[in-house]
Amino acid sequence: MNQRVENELRDILDDLEKLGQGENELISACLKQDGIQVPRRGFSYRVMILGVSIVCICCYVLYHAGQRFADDLLVTVERDIPAYISPGGTLCFPAQIQVKHGNKIIERWHWEYGEYGELNNFIQRYAVVTNTLPLTVTCYRQAKKFVRYNPNLKPIPKSIVWSCVVDTSIRYGVVDEQSRNHGLWIEFVENQPASAELWNHGHQVGLAKCDADGEWRMLAKVSEFELPSNPVASWSEINEGYYNLDYAKTLVGVEHEMIRHDLTLALLLKPTLSNKVESDEKPIGQNGI
Repeated sequence: MNQRVENELRDILDDLEKLGQGENELISACLKQDGIQVPRRGFSYRVMILGVSIVCICCYVLYHAGQRFADDLLVTVERDIPAYISPGGTLCFPAQIQVKHGNKIIERWHWEYGEYGELNNFIQRYAVVTNTLPLTVTCYRQAKKFVRYNPNLKPIPKSIVWSCVVDTSIRYGVVDEQSRNHGLWIEFVENQPASAELWNHGHQVGLAKCDADGEWRMLAKVSEFELPSNPVASWSEINEGYYNLDYAKTLVGVEHEMIRHDLTLALLLKPTLSNKVESDEKPIGQNGI
């Protein structure tokens, strides 16, 4: 091609570019007329961005699915744990079974306390709530010793359930034939009665609070149910038949610096124990001994 023709073509291209038609676009248009498709730079860029986005999404999903799978694998069972002092200074009784999720204790099983108290062959499972502060521990009676970890395991029907918030409160109640909250539940704060809940087979039907003077005040109740005027004195009578008295006395006999069953549960059992002593003494008096 001679120089003159080339210069004229270049001038035409420059004029077209000023009108918004670039050289690449003109070449692409000519090739398209011949049936040849030329991929545009913008299309390739968008395809690349889409591909990177898909890879990132897949990595995110796989990472979190892997984390959940790994968390499931972190549940471990330890046996025959000796007594120790927790970082908060609380004595932790020896446990025959300790279940951990990662580094957090989620369950402890006891059927022997050794030198720290006699459990009289009763089996206790402590479930620990690890996602709230302060630490909350709930104790359930179990019929059999630990076999395998089961977070949905229910307590023995018609048994005492008690829970404590470390250094704050302790709460006692009973469960019915289907292991649902039932009867009268009492909460103690700093070993003093603080509140009472009335339950009817899994449904709460009453609530009362105890003020600093020891007076109980009704806060709410369902019409056909009545909370006793003195819930502490009525606890053992209302819950009669829904707990094992020997287990309750076993709890009272276990000594612990922070969990004072002797100052709390013993108060709830006092009417029943007093009546039992009186009934045991009557035959003696009648026989003149």
